[in-house]
This record gives sequence, structure tokens and C-alpha cells, in this order.
Amino acid sequence: MSLEEMTEAERNSEVLKRMMNHPELGNEAKRLWKKIEPKARFPELEIDDRVTAATKELQEKIDALEAKGLEERVRANREANHKMIREAGLDVEQVEKVMTDEKIAKYETAINYLKGQHALAPPTPDSVTPIRMPDDLKDIQKNPAAWARAKAHEAINELKAKRTAG
Repeated sequence: MSLEEMTEAERNSEVLKRMMNHPELGNEAKRLWKKIEPKARFPELEIDDRVTAATKELQEKIDALEAKGLEERVRANREANHKMIREAGLDVEQVEKVMTDEKIAKYETAINYLKGQHALAPPTPDSVTPIRMPDDLKDIQKNPAAWARAKAHEAINELKAKRTAG
């Protein structure tokens, strides 16, 4: 029988029945009906409410335990990092300030960064050796190619002399 063939009471009853049994909206319809008729009882809603309340309570406890565990791990990790900083001979506040200012995520990197900042450059020699010009500068200026050939011949002769002597 279609809705058009039904009486108004039958039609309202059928619509209400469909709403109450709808897979997605059924619980919402039942909750709305309970607002209109507070004495109405729906056992599946009561069970769902109890399960939700118990689950919520357990989830809150789990979240609190996880937060406490995270806090303890962070504290222990921070203490170990502070010990490492002190062993490196640096100030904890200074290292953490560098980490925030320079956006450094790791304590080891910040320690190396600060050590590099405070490291002294190697000393420069006391005296600088001046550049000495060759004695035969006039020959170089007159004919550079001839001077280069003569120097090359000298070097070759010197190598030949060392080879035959050795």
C-alpha cells in the first residue's frame, strides 16, 4: 500500500517508523522524539549513551597518561641534553637561545655552531716573506721567450747532470 492510499494517522505512523529505523538518521530522530516525549524509552540509545560515556572517560584517562608520559620523556631528554651542553663547556641558556634564534632543531648542531663561533682563527705568521724578483730582470724584459728557453735549458742540463752522477 502506498502513502497516498493510507489515512493520515497511518501515513504519520509509517513516516515516523521509517525515520526511527533509518540507518543514518534513526538515532537523531529518536533523540528528537525523546525531547518531545521525555518518558519514551529506546534501549539502543541508552546503551549507546552508556558506551559513549564510558569510552569518553577511558579516552580522557588515556590522553592524560599519554600527556604525562610525553612530559616525562621531554624532561628526561632535556636533562640529558643540558648535561651534554655543560660537558661541552657551554652555557645552557646560551645554547637554547642560539637554537631559537638560528632555528636549529638539534642540541648537537647548536653546540657545534657555538663552538665554531668561538673558535679562534689560526695565527698568521709574524713576518711575511717578500716576493723576490729574479736577478736577471733586464734579460727578461728584453726578450722573455729567449730568457724562458735559457732557463729551461739550464734545468734540463741540471737534471741530466744529476742522472749521470746518480
